[in-house]
This record gives sequence, structure tokens and C-alpha cells, in this order.
Amino acid sequence: MRSKKRKIICDITVFILALSVLVSIRYAFNPVVVSGDSMYPTFCNADLCTGTRPASADALSAGDVVVFKEDGALMIKRIVAAPGDDVLIESGMLYVNEKLSAYQYEKIEEPGIAKETVHISDDEYFCMGDNRNTSYDSRSYGPVTYSQIICVVNNRLINLSPSKKGANI
Repeated sequence: MRSKKRKIICDITVFILALSVLVSIRYAFNPVVVSGDSMYPTFCNADLCTGTRPASADALSAGDVVVFKEDGALMIKRIVAAPGDDVLIESGMLYVNEKLSAYQYEKIEEPGIAKETVHISDDEYFCMGDNRNTSYDSRSYGPVTYSQIICVVNNRLINLSPSKKGANI
């Protein structure tokens, strides 16, 4: 009787520990599957990536690729401007604080709201897809707040598309 009770307690303990590990992994390493080509060539459609929750708004900076919620949809974009920055797209070029951005990849056809200077307030980030001319991003819906951000993408693991052998990033 005693060994049966001990086995049940041991099984429950193992179950609780395993569940704790799974929950910790899920929240420490958010799995992300890229949908669409707005981040091409950095990330491709069906890339499986991992991300981590930023410790604070101060942990985010221009260049970080983040996943956030916008109108109920998950988006993956690059932060091109952080709090205190001014963003302007002029003649197809992205300027941050009146300097050509390090994240200017191609001539931008549609400046959206950044056709005029957009000041990024505290707790806001201007996010754009790397494939600028196919991306639905902050040019359309405005800056993203820290509370919308789910994770910073850290790694690309594999492309899940059966038609690809893996994508170059």
C-alpha cells in the first residue's frame, strides 16, 4: 500500500515538473511561423523562428525584428525607429532623425503616413517589413506600442514549406 502511494506521489511530481518545464519553455522561447513575404529576404514564408519577450521597453532598439499584434493579427517586422526618433520617407528613402537609415534596403514606393515627419513617442516603435514594397506596416497603421510586442525574434530554425529545402537568411 505504501509503495503504491509513493509511486502516485512520484508520478504526480514528475507530471508537475514536466508541465512546469513545458510552460517555461513556451513563454521563454516563443515559437513563430512567418506568414507572407514582407520580411523577405531576412525571413521567408513558412520559416519557423523563436523569440523571447523583451525584459523592458528599454531592451528594444532599431534593428530588432519583433512580433506584435495589430488589429488581432500577428505581425513580424523590423524596428526602424525607437522612442524619440523622427521618421520621414522622402523620394523613396527612409530617414530617421534626418539621416539616411541603416535599414534602407530599396526605394520605397509608398511612404504612407511617413510622407510627413512622424515623431515616435515614448513607448512606441516604427516597424517596417524588410521587403518594403510588399509590407503592410507602420506606414499604414502607425507606430507600435511596447504593450503590443510579443517577442523579439532570435533565431530561424527551419522552413516548414514542403516546396523549400530551407531559406537563406
